[in-house]
Amino acid sequence: YANVSGNLLVAARTGKKDNPEDGITVFIVDANSPGITTTVMPTAACDKRCEVKFDSVTVPANNILGEKDKGWEIIEYIYQYSTVLKCAEISGAAQAAMELTNQYAQERIQFDKPIGSLQAIQHRIVNMLSEIDGLRNIVYEAAWKVNIGSPDKMLISIAKTKANNVYERVCLDGVSVHGAIGITDEMDIGLYFVMTKSFEFELGSTNFHRERIAKEFDVYKPLYLSMWDK
Repeated sequence: YANVSGNLLVAARTGKKDNPEDGITVFIVDANSPGITTTVMPTAACDKRCEVKFDSVTVPANNILGEKDKGWEIIEYIYQYSTVLKCAEISGAAQAAMELTNQYAQERIQFDKPIGSLQAIQHRIVNMLSEIDGLRNIVYEAAWKVNIGSPDKMLISIAKTKANNVYERVCLDGVSVHGAIGITDEMDIGLYFVMTKSFEFELGSTNFHRERIAKEFDVYKPLYLSMWDK
């Protein structure tokens, strides 16, 4: 939605340091500044992705967020906060996809009875409910940690990994319950399914967060091992 934004948060390298995390500055840029061109890119999910180009854009010194060359902490905080919010959005989308599927299963009549009366359909919907409930609890915990000022990188990455996997499985089962019509524009479940890939890669793909979990696990390993020993 950069095409309707009043300001843009832009991270730019302003200094060369041995540590690549140093020398980054975050700027608050007026989206209507001369030299900024914003183009909405067509996507399957219709989610208003934009390409923003900067050509000799001037930014006042007082539009620096934080301190010059010390913007990485801001980026890290925004990233952790935004990832939790994205997980919450995915959790809600999965819930909506499940409710659409459950409603369709009650309304679709086959052989003179709703397909939701079939045990195979019931089990799929129950599995959706179980997956979504587990995801919601992880997202709540990750959000609570952010809220108290102690974000847990590992927990946030676990939440995003699970969110990606749960949303995809729920939508696949949702489309399967709907049948062939599930992938048509006529049914909303098809749009939810298309959005799974858009959501998966936003703020870190599944593989990206698995790598983060592996790195953080080395930090937490002594604690986990002591818990297992008990």
